[in-house]
Amino acid sequence: MIIRINDNNFLDNFNNPLFLCVISSIETTLYYPISGVHKDFIRYTPAADVELVFLGKTLSIKTPPLDSSLSPSPAVISRACISLLNIKNLHINAGSFVKPKIPHILVDEKPTGRIELGKAMSNSKELFNLGYLLGKNLTAESLIVGESVPGGTTTALGVLKGLGYDAEHKVSSGSINNPHELKIKVVNSGLSKVERRELFNILNAVGDKMMPVVAGIVKGFKGNVLLAGGTQMAAVLAVIKEIDRELLKKVAIGTTEFVLNDKNSDLIGLVEQIGDVPIYGAKLGFEKSSLEGLRKYCEGAVKEGVGAGGLAVYTLSKGISNEKIREEIEKNFSKWYPNTQR
Repeated sequence: MIIRINDNNFLDNFNNPLFLCVISSIETTLYYPISGVHKDFIRYTPAADVELVFLGKTLSIKTPPLDSSLSPSPAVISRACISLLNIKNLHINAGSFVKPKIPHILVDEKPTGRIELGKAMSNSKELFNLGYLLGKNLTAESLIVGESVPGGTTTALGVLKGLGYDAEHKVSSGSINNPHELKIKVVNSGLSKVERRELFNILNAVGDKMMPVVAGIVKGFKGNVLLAGGTQMAAVLAVIKEIDRELLKKVAIGTTEFVLNDKNSDLIGLVEQIGDVPIYGAKLGFEKSSLEGLRKYCEGAVKEGVGAGGLAVYTLSKGISNEKIREEIEKNFSKWYPNTQR
């Protein structure tokens, strides 16, 4: 089942997509616990996530990443959907601590920096232009674009606040306990360094490198784009609007039920502030899973990432049941996490 909010029949003509996942790491996550990713995995998470999606196994670490509650990466959902529909996928490195051991497009070797110092990056405009050229050269019928950026809900808060949106206590978290006050403290510190609140200045101070790359891809690509993610994609949507509000007509957001049901965030409210954009939520029925780690999603663990929600929305729209998605994950779980109890 798909939850539909502000539906304009976007999915009716959304076919044969290419899945892109843009990854980046954030140096601030090494100093402040703003990410829900387990500390032992945070350096490797973006690389391992896309390795699992592309290969069906991880190479950079022995198992796919876990969150702080030891729940599995949302990449397991993404991989299941990729496998069930044989979706083509391509991965873009915008500054991961660890390079993925798969073929990928490198747009920046240096990770996103210290957002609390207002030094996220210095090249957001160049990254946007690279994304634009990449999008212009893609020949797919449509795109699903996801991300793996630990700490990315904090950069989302920073960019949304910097652009004037009411975003405090509205961004999500990969953990059950959302550290709103810490996120606000970090982004307020970074934003205090911005002399002129112009888009690329804000991105350079408190954004992450995934954002301008994805905005550029949307600008350059001719077809429709499903932004696959939660409140991080609301920030991308806000960036897209600043560049060209007409682009909002070709995008929608695809996420999970776990983001939409989260009482500690407000994706719908954020998107309503930005524009008239459809939101789709995949109901995955993890409460019925035999795996404790998937059931924890229903309690607020992980929720979204690596394009999981958008890929699941598309898979459901093509007649694949949530039971099939769940079965595909459960079938492979012991291979992905051999030492984890079911």
